[in-house]
Amino acid sequence: TLSSRTHLPISAVLPPPAAAPCCETHWGEPNAIRVRAALEQGQRKPVEDLMESPMSPNDRQFFSDALADWQDKPRWVEAWVAARPNSASAWLMHGAEAINRAWRERNSTIPERQQGENNQRFTSRLRQADESLARAAELDPGDATPWSWMIRSAIGLKLDDAEIERRFNEAVRRAPNHRQAHSARLQSLASKWGGSNDQVWRFVRHATAGVGPGSPLHVLVAEAHIETWFASAQHHGTVSSTFFRDPAIQRSLIAASHDAFEPEAFHPSIDSLRNRNYFAFCLWKAGLLEHAAEHFAALGNRVTQSPWCFAGDPVTAFTEARSESCTSRRAAA
Repeated sequence: TLSSRTHLPISAVLPPPAAAPCCETHWGEPNAIRVRAALEQGQRKPVEDLMESPMSPNDRQFFSDALADWQDKPRWVEAWVAARPNSASAWLMHGAEAINRAWRERNSTIPERQQGENNQRFTSRLRQADESLARAAELDPGDATPWSWMIRSAIGLKLDDAEIERRFNEAVRRAPNHRQAHSARLQSLASKWGGSNDQVWRFVRHATAGVGPGSPLHVLVAEAHIETWFASAQHHGTVSSTFFRDPAIQRSLIAASHDAFEPEAFHPSIDSLRNRNYFAFCLWKAGLLEHAAEHFAALGNRVTQSPWCFAGDPVTAFTEARSESCTSRRAAA
């Protein structure tokens, strides 16, 4: 099994900034780009070698995300589990790909007459994904990644909160600072999935209590504000342009951003690119342009789909927000 090797402190390579802002599944990470290119050419060995190499829990989550997102079902996924039925990584990627595909199809525009059929396919795919991920967890008992993915499938399957909580606890028992597991659990508590703002914020306060500076979990504050913003829009029927300008929200964003990226404690990783995008978005929306500019300076042209998709086309929104923030910073200098 991989249990003894999945918690070694090896970080994914921080990608160099692109020549122009771009939004890619792989975030420009060199290993992910290399392996995806090999998979497109029908070469499976590079993904096997990468996913069965030592890496940190957050890196393993990143690569499972970056390599399991395809428009059409890739042949290598089925071929891998058929060739190596006792490989935890094979079953992990089999389940992750099925979850990505299920959600992508669910969110696509289809004729109303096909909605029922689409929902049945969505549920079926998530159940199959759950089986694959449970097999991955069985084969590698020390890996948090299958449990993190199973939180996503549980949300789609509308499993009860006790089961979602169990899956979350299994993930963080193996990797206490697993950012994606925490983000998925936050999503499960959001009002759009039957939760509430109070539940979201209780979770965030508990998750960030005592984690110390430099922890990626501080980004949960930014994520929670976005979810509260969505809930407010749903309640009032319109998106508030001033929601993030609340002084209490501004203060909490500044504090969380500082805690997450405190210079003496912060260690860059591939996940920090995603977290900086979240803080840049929220600080920009809050009108805290000089604070946002610090994150834009570190990001260069590396754009993540979320949260910029909430403001329109991700690249366009990112570019306009960066220009506004950096202009403000130069004016203040």
